[in-house]
Amino acid sequence: MNGHPKVDFELDVSVPGQEPYRVSLSALVSKLAIPRVQPGSEIAVRVDQNDRGEVLIDADLTPYGYDRRP
Repeated sequence: MNGHPKVDFELDVSVPGQEPYRVSLSALVSKLAIPRVQPGSEIAVRVDQNDRGEVLIDADLTPYGYDRRP
């Protein structure tokens, strides 16, 4: 979209006091942020306390939105 790639993420999410878990989602990533989202990179996320499967990636990296994959 507008030259920004859609990236499929497989995230290993770590929340203090909980076991790490995996979440899959897709997001439009700013072209400038591509170097910061390479495999093995650590990125900031927000986790919904009521549904830990609902994860938002740092808005600076994905200013164009995201879609959870089924």
